[in-house]
Amino acid sequence: MLDALGLLSDEQAITASAASTNKFPVPASANIGAGEPMVIQFCVIEDFDSAADGASLAVSVRTDDNAGFSSPTTLLTGPTIAEATLTAGYKFTIPLPGQGYEDYLDVYYSVTGEDFTDGKITAAIVHTAQTNE
Repeated sequence: MLDALGLLSDEQAITASAASTNKFPVPASANIGAGEPMVIQFCVIEDFDSAADGASLAVSVRTDDNAGFSSPTTLLTGPTIAEATLTAGYKFTIPLPGQGYEDYLDVYYSVTGEDFTDGKITAAIVHTAQTNE
């Protein structure tokens, strides 16, 4: 089950490096590091493809004090994922850091090697990653 507020990307097309479509407002009283750990779950909705099959994708978790992300701070970056792995149905997670948040949170998709011609992804903040198909 997904919460609309925690939905960072909803079938977002990724062809070049870009930020998630949505930003998560971090409440001032939030203590994200306390209690149960949270993750961002990513699910590839449409196969990623590039002209020479040489692209890859890395995802970073960022925070900023403004929704425009004019001066973001990267909290962590996940592993680089090869294009061949980014097929519809592929899922991966990145744990949310326990501290360091400003007022907003997003993810940044870094495309390397070459731009993608196709590929869509959904990303959401969840309590536990979905493991069933």
